Amino acid sequence: MVRQQRQRPARHGRSRRTRRQGHPAGRQRQPGGRLADHRRRWQLLFTGLKPGTYSVQFDKTTLPAGYSFTTANSGSDATDSDANSLDGKTIQTVLDSGESDRTWDAGIQADVGIDIEKFVRGRYLVENSGGGEGLTPGFWKTHAPGGSAVEAGWGETGYGPGDSYESIFGVDVIGSAPSLVQALSANGGGVEALLRHSSAALLNAANPYVDYAYTKAQIISMVQTAFATGKL
Repeated sequence: MVRQQRQRPARHGRSRRTRRQGHPAGRQRQPGGRLADHRRRWQLLFTGLKPGTYSVQFDKTTLPAGYSFTTANSGSDATDSDANSLDGKTIQTVLDSGESDRTWDAGIQADVGIDIEKFVRGRYLVENSGGGEGLTPGFWKTHAPGGSAVEAGWGETGYGPGDSYESIFGVDVIGSAPSLVQALSANGGGVEALLRHSSAALLNAANPYVDYAYTKAQIISMVQTAFATGKL
């Protein structure tokens, strides 16, 4: 017999569930009313089928949240998944008289986001970002034009290292009039820490390749509130 794949056939006979190890396409009810968790696979056995051509359709909408079908036909008939990863449907198979074929199944896997960060010709890129990105004050300081490392990131922000911190944030820094790069270089706690981290936050928010948690307007507003209330 040449191996192919099946869609859920109309039930021409009795069906029963038997538990196997693996991942099910949703929670299933065990005898006695208990529900199995997603770490188990259930097998639906069709009996009394007439000889003919069949396929199996696994309902994608019943998969646990955050799961999808694995790649079909990777491995042997005993261990592979037969469901198409897009619609959960198998190819057709011809069932002969008296034949019993229990090798058709569907594998599922947890969806995993991949975040790739790299430098490409001096540009900092974030691909397939899942959020929560941000570069440190040290990065922005050392990678500023004229910094100790290769220039990166600044060109996409619209800001320059010599831009006035006070003009950008609309605040008055007592005893100082720092530029952005000077603010990034501030040492210590209190207002110095605020200068350092708010500058980095601004640049993160301004760079379209960094998926930062706050907008520029939100960061500026928070800094103005900190200066106004003295909660530095």
